[in-house]
Amino acid sequence: TEELINVTAFYLAEGDIYQVSDDLARIKESVVLDETSNAFRNLYNGLFAAITPRIVDKGYIEGFAAYNSGNLEATISLLSRVVRHDEQHVSAWFYLGRAHYRLEHFDEAIEIYTKVTELSPGTIEGRDAQTYIDRITANQ
Repeated sequence: TEELINVTAFYLAEGDIYQVSDDLARIKESVVLDETSNAFRNLYNGLFAAITPRIVDKGYIEGFAAYNSGNLEATISLLSRVVRHDEQHVSAWFYLGRAHYRLEHFDEAIEIYTKVTELSPGTIEGRDAQTYIDRITANQ
């Protein structure tokens, strides 16, 4: 509980959405939210909801720019945050898969591309994701 209060205070003082997103992910890994108090869940969920629109918008723009500049590690870091906050963000999933593909992280790429095909069947991104899955599996 103390850590969540500290993260909330940090957000209010500094406004660093990326750090807060990472801190919330770490907190979520260390507790079972359903087993915490209502006050804890309300604070956690409220803070998560407060930063989500900015993480999704800013993170996608910066992640896409990182991808286009060839900074694939930054792409992965930024777009992983985006999909943690918006699991339906097909474009973020797609470029996250592309970054893993370009880094030859083929298992991760297949997992992510599969998510794209499930979220967006019949679209350009869905078909392109399936093409990458087929390329990877044909070469393994």
